[in-house]
Amino acid sequence: MEGQAQFRCEITAELQVGIGFGATQPMMQMRGMEYQAQFPALVDESAEQRDRVSSARETYGKAHAGLQQRCVERECGRSAHDWMIRRGSVVEEVRTARAKDAVCCWIPYTQPMMETRRAKVEDAELITRHRKAMFADAGNAPEEVLDEMGRNFEPWVQRMIANETYAGWVISDSDRAIASAGLLVLDWAPHYLDPAGEQRGYVLNVFVEPEYRRRGLAQALMTECMDDARRRGIRVVALHASQKGQPVYEKLGFTTSNEMLYVDAGLE
Repeated sequence: MEGQAQFRCEITAELQVGIGFGATQPMMQMRGMEYQAQFPALVDESAEQRDRVSSARETYGKAHAGLQQRCVERECGRSAHDWMIRRGSVVEEVRTARAKDAVCCWIPYTQPMMETRRAKVEDAELITRHRKAMFADAGNAPEEVLDEMGRNFEPWVQRMIANETYAGWVISDSDRAIASAGLLVLDWAPHYLDPAGEQRGYVLNVFVEPEYRRRGLAQALMTECMDDARRRGIRVVALHASQKGQPVYEKLGFTTSNEMLYVDAGLE
């Protein structure tokens, strides 16, 4: 079978994930079991197919040296050329195998990239929805209070974005906005922490959809806020942290302050 494009096949008892490229080693080994006869299509190559495999190997061989394409599929009936990686794409191999039944499936390795962009006035409704979800998730207030807050917050944040007092960022996965946060620029008296400064930053509305959490998105949004504060020459940035968010903020250098809060419950 010299000169034929073949694949090294293995059966394992667990899921394996790898990035592969077409291999041409004349070997098919399945833990001591000879299965060459069960995969005739892998070696039944036409001259034209072999030429295409050779050409593809010359094009991509340098970039993928040493990588082997491993395929286990029961009576898959595919030629070696069918498994070659297309130009501009990478294939992730997911193999689930048992002693008798082997399954081979392929999914794109390069998933659509998440996009981070600056918030616009048109994002006021989205930011409001994320703000309400943030407070609801923390259990801070009943739904009717959050609804009232939302009705007043949306026109407010529209104005703040328009006059660049509120700088927000939105992370999207395809067409879905999955996280957002904002930096509010406040007029502030010079303070011993910033003797010459007349502004202070306040980070708010840090929210990530539940299924996207623990992926570093909140930290990425915080980095955007902090970078914007530096560009504006703002030295002091404050925020109010939930228990879940506190470790993220501490990693970025935030410390607990001596701030106290008073709310006049009798004021309508």
